[in-house]
Amino acid sequence: MKWLDAKKFINGSVKNWQILKEQFNGKEREILESAYLVVSYSAGQIELSALTPEAIALNHPKLLAQTCFNVNFVNLMKKKAWLMNHSQKNQKALGWIETKIRNINMDMIEIVPVTVELRFRQLNFYLIQRLKDSEYCDKANTDMSKVSIRVVLK
Repeated sequence: MKWLDAKKFINGSVKNWQILKEQFNGKEREILESAYLVVSYSAGQIELSALTPEAIALNHPKLLAQTCFNVNFVNLMKKKAWLMNHSQKNQKALGWIETKIRNINMDMIEIVPVTVELRFRQLNFYLIQRLKDSEYCDKANTDMSKVSIRVVLK
């Protein structure tokens, strides 16, 4: 999935989450307001607020598909981080790498298949089951049993 397509998919899930939250009031709404979204993939998950190409390259490289372009992007980001963390920064090399990164066409970045999921700071199994029954829940990727708290959004 291309980075732009992934962003569209994720933004659609965020909109669905906003609509879904508005269907609840009182204590249930409080619980939902404290919940947060993560992008989940086969090797882990990343909180939505930290989802940038740079953060992915440095902290979640397995979210990137194994393409030559992605490998080059990850290597550039690692070199930049290494140069930034050393006391005797090589400004020329750092400038060169930053220019290369600025010139990267982010449309070329590909990520592995992902889902957008809810994470709860406070559990309410009845509320979670109601969320699973919602039209905004991806029932094909959500375990609909009452013992599971995993909720995948469309």
